Amino acid sequence: MPRPTLIDFETPVTTLTLSAAQDDVVAWSLDPHQGALQGPLDLGFFRGRTIQLDLRADQVALVTEGSRLSRFLSAGRHLLPVGTGPGSIAPDQHVIFLDQSENLQFAWSRSDPLLWDNGAGCSLMGNAEVAIADPRAFFTTFLAGNKCIDPAFVGRLVDQLLRASLPRALTCALGGLASSDFAALQNRLVDLGPQILEQDLGPCGLTCIRLSLYAPGNSHSVGEEGPSPTETAGQREDLRHN
Repeated sequence: MPRPTLIDFETPVTTLTLSAAQDDVVAWSLDPHQGALQGPLDLGFFRGRTIQLDLRADQVALVTEGSRLSRFLSAGRHLLPVGTGPGSIAPDQHVIFLDQSENLQFAWSRSDPLLWDNGAGCSLMGNAEVAIADPRAFFTTFLAGNKCIDPAFVGRLVDQLLRASLPRALTCALGGLASSDFAALQNRLVDLGPQILEQDLGPCGLTCIRLSLYAPGNSHSVGEEGPSPTETAGQREDLRHN
C-alpha cells in the first residue's frame, strides 16, 4: 500500500506533563489523559539540560531528526542529555510519544457506512478496534516528515486505510456474495475475524483486534430489526482524547 500523504500543521500540540526541574535535570512523562499519540517535544527548549524520561509499560518514545527516526526508547527510565557534546542528543531533534495501551476505535453508521462493491453495491455498518503493534512502522507510515502531529488527522488517515482495506479483504474472503441475500451475507460477516485485515494493516504498524460488521437488508431498517451499531456518522475515538 502506498504511504499516505501527510501535511504539516503550524500550530504545535502540547500534551505532555512537565515537572519542576532540579538543577539541570528535567523530569518528563506522558499525560495519561491525552491518548495514544503525544508530542512532538522540541528538544531545543532543553539545550544544555538533561531530560529524565520515564516510560511505563506499553509506552515508547521516538526520537526524530527531520523525517528520520534516530532513536527508539521503550519502557523504563532514560536520561537524555540535550546538546552538541559526545553522547548528547542534538537540540534540533524532537520526541514523539506513543501509548500502545490506548487502542483506536472506529465505527461506520447508516449515514456514513463502509462501502463495498460486491457486484450489487453494499453499505455496511459496524465497528473496529485497532492497536499500534509496530511503533517504527507506524511512524514511517503516518508521522515521518510532520513537524507538528495532529492526532485527529492521523485518526482520519487510519479510518481511510480501513475503508480502503476492508472492501478488498471482504471480496477476498466472501467473493461476490450479493447484498440482497441478507441472511447468507450476515452469517458470513459474523464468521469473519479481524485477521482479514492483517495483510494491509501489518506493514503500517497496526493490527485489528476486534471487527464487527453488519449488513442491513432491504426489509431490515436500522433500529427496527437486527443488531445496530452506533447511529453517529463516522463516530471515532481519535488518537488524542478530547
